Amino acid sequence: MARICAIFKRAIGAQLHDEAGFSQEDGFVAIDASNRYFSLRVGSNQEAECAITDDIDPKGFLRKAAGTTYVHTDENKVCYFEMYEDDTGGTR
Repeated sequence: MARICAIFKRAIGAQLHDEAGFSQEDGFVAIDASNRYFSLRVGSNQEAECAITDDIDPKGFLRKAAGTTYVHTDENKVCYFEMYEDDTGGTR
């Protein structure tokens, strides 16, 4: 996990703020992981709430996971990019 995190850190740079999270739990090493889809509803800026649309969550799994405890906000938006080769051999 630490090696994977280091690879992402080199590739993504400052945008990856979290370090690989390891902790001890009942004498065992645990990996602490999270996602950025949600923030706690309590204390969040309600004006920044974004709907989780069908194109993001066609089967409703994320909406179900959010329940009434979590909210999807502008800060939680995930952007996906695609790189392709154009007619001149360059990439975009």
